[in-house]
Amino acid sequence: MVQKELGVEKAGKLVEAALAAIARQLRDEGVRKSVVAGGETSGAVV
Repeated sequence: MVQKELGVEKAGKLVEAALAAIARQLRDEGVRKSVVAGGETSGAVV
């Protein structure tokens, strides 16, 4: 539904930005290890 409304590229960028923000917050709170499985979106966490 989101892809249909926003388009594939914009929806993908939105998900990547959200995952990156979550990863940064976890890092800032002291989390040092995490597992992220996936394709394009896992690259946003590295």
